[in-house]
Amino acid sequence: MPKKKIALVNTNVILRFLLEDHPTQASQAKTWFNQALPKSLVLPDAVLLEIGYVLLSVYQVPKVRVSRLLSSIVADKVFVLDYQLMNLTLSIFAQQTLSLIDAYLLAQMKMGRAEKLLSFDRKLQKALINL
Repeated sequence: MPKKKIALVNTNVILRFLLEDHPTQASQAKTWFNQALPKSLVLPDAVLLEIGYVLLSVYQVPKVRVSRLLSSIVADKVFVLDYQLMNLTLSIFAQQTLSLIDAYLLAQMKMGRAEKLLSFDRKLQKALINL
């Protein structure tokens, strides 16, 4: 049986797909996603976090919409990613006034992936106490 081909997905591919601000690239991204087999596209955590950052800071997309967009990406079964971690990250992000990366760090802590979180960020430290 032939081995399933896996591809890494870069931030700009997802952004073009979501924003449709470059029609040719958006069309190509849509084609890639529509032709992808389940679990054939690797979406690293860093890429998902960068998508959120770019949508929030560069495109000024409201946090609620960013949370929904990222949740729809995580729910798409063509992607290979840490579903448990990213769903928890997005839940924390939606419920608290933290950055996406801080929500990611809290999710890591909540899942027991580290014993301590070293930070000078008071809001993050407070959220950590309330976990």
